[in-house]
Parts: sequence; structure tokens; C-alpha cells
Amino acid sequence: MPEHSPHLPSPSAWEADRVGFARAITEARHQAGCSTRELARRARISQAYVVALEAGQRTPTIDVLARLAEALSIEPAVLLHRSLRRRGQHVLLVVDDDRTSVMQAARRLAHHPVDQWVWASSTGATPRGVHHRIDLRRRAERGYRPTDIARSLERELAGIAHDAPQQSLGLIFADTSSVMCALPDPGVLIDFEHGWADVVDRAATNCGATAELNVCVYRIDDLRSLNDPVAATLDVIRSHDTVWSANRNRLVGGDAAARRVLDLVGSAA
Repeated sequence: MPEHSPHLPSPSAWEADRVGFARAITEARHQAGCSTRELARRARISQAYVVALEAGQRTPTIDVLARLAEALSIEPAVLLHRSLRRRGQHVLLVVDDDRTSVMQAARRLAHHPVDQWVWASSTGATPRGVHHRIDLRRRAERGYRPTDIARSLERELAGIAHDAPQQSLGLIFADTSSVMCALPDPGVLIDFEHGWADVVDRAATNCGATAELNVCVYRIDDLRSLNDPVAATLDVIRSHDTVWSANRNRLVGGDAAARRVLDLVGSAA
């Protein structure tokens, strides 16, 4: 078999945190004892813009951030710090033993702190230690459509929003592999994986939480069943930030996990 390099992406460790910035601005405005109208006047921006920022619907430019800091008499660095967060990880978890506990593997391999775990699945039992269970196929009527799945995720997370305000979430998408294999064209799901991190981040932000971990679970036999399994698996690997490989108590992460997965897929080709 020819050698293949997974070339795992190296995403920025930081990203804009609209929820954190909204909270910071709202708190500072209340401490200053001014209305959104007064803050808008002082910062020389529109009141609608201030309202959108406080609702977490807009990301401020550096110029706007500086104006707001001046208007609120606080250091710009304080607002800048509150407007950033460590980027959550989009994780590919490949399981090659049916006796492996996905939840235990995720807990042991996770480096990001998680306040609440969310289990996304239409079938099977809910693992112990899971705070919430959601079902992205609950209202499925037209088969698998990425736009429907994205809307379903937003609805499902909105349903747990009252229990997860300002919480960091670890989301486990346990059905990813089985859904892929059930599709006439598995490439539809694999293509969707390249934008899935943004979909999850947006849905979590809209419910006032943050997605620290977004774990998509695949079975090794399902990857082997794909046409040109090595090429397809490489595409799946490259659509994620990192890879975890789990075989009962044998847990591997990062580039070593990616190489192991490719070896396992290639050995059956």
C-alpha cells in the first residue's frame, strides 16, 4: 500500500467569542449606569449595533471595541480578552472494537474542560455521565439533508438552553458512521463534515453555550466499506481538527491516531 500522510490541520487556538463579549459589554454598561442609547452616543455607534452586540449577534471590529472601552472607561485589553476564547475542537473518533465505550474514550482523551456532555443519537441507550440527549433525526421527513440537520441541531440545543447557560459543552455525535453508511451517497455527509464545526459552534452560541468538543464517531468497518476507503478516510481526517482512535482501553490521539486509522483501513483494502 502506498504511504499516505493525514496532514492534520493546525487551526488557530483562539476564536471570537460573541457570547463572552456580549456579557462583558452588558455588565460594564450596567456598572456605568447607562442605557444602550447613552452607550451608543458615547461610542459613536448606533443603538441597534449596541443591542446586537449585547445579544451576541455581532462581532465587534477593533475600532468599535476601542470606542466602547473608552465610552465605558475600561482598558481595551479587558474587552479584547473577553471577546476571545480558546477554539473548540472538531474531533474524529474512530472505534475499532464494538466493546469500546465511546463516552469513556471521549472523557479520557479530552484535553478541553467540559461542563456538560451532550449525547446525539437516535438509537441505543444513553451512556452514564451524559447530561443531555438530543436527536437530530427527530423530525426527519425528507431523508438526510445538511440544511435540515443544521436546523435540527439548533432546535435541539435550544431545548436544553435553560440547563446550559454560559456552559462549555462536549457534544458526541454517535450516529455519524451509521448515517453515512445508510446514505446512497456517503460523500454527502463527508462533504458536510468540512463545515460541521461552524454549524455546531453557531448552534451552541445561539443557546448561550460554547462547544468545547464536537466529536463525530465513526466505526472502522464503516470506513472500510466506502469506495476507495483510504482516500475517503483521508478526506474525513482532514475535515477534523484532530483524530482519536479507540480500541477498548487502547486510546491514541493526534497524528499517531490518524496514522493508525489509515493503517487499519488500508490493511483491509
